[in-house]
Amino acid sequence: MSDHDSKVLESFLNTPASGRILSKDMGKFIENCYADDIPPCTSACPLGFDVIPFIKKMQKDNMNSAYTMYRDQVLFPAIVCRLCDQPCDKACVRKDIDDSLAMKLLEKAAIDYARSATPIKYNVPKKNKKIAIVGAGLCGLSCTVKLASHG
Repeated sequence: MSDHDSKVLESFLNTPASGRILSKDMGKFIENCYADDIPPCTSACPLGFDVIPFIKKMQKDNMNSAYTMYRDQVLFPAIVCRLCDQPCDKACVRKDIDDSLAMKLLEKAAIDYARSATPIKYNVPKKNKKIAIVGAGLCGLSCTVKLASHG
């Protein structure tokens, strides 16, 4: 990460919570956000993305780990990040304080600032059986990747 990028990211993380920016002073709120229960934002996400650990990694400036977590959960991070209609925003308990967290921007930052965003390569052994997946949208592609990862 360049010096300029580090300053931009530090500024992003240190800005007081305005509802659209995640800040380091929200740590206590995040720690207590539904403690051991599933947070509403994760429940609202069609992919079940675990938001709390992702935000903690972002706060610690661990972009590679945050990106890896995001990539492993959603499979096509750059596509999902841009197409998601953010149901988590409507479910965020933070919206009652000032405004919900902008997960789309946080996901995009993880993608943009990760050192390596190369996709996972799967070595799929040849099988004598076949399976057909109908549809080449995100669901069909995700199903293909998941099945390929299981051989």
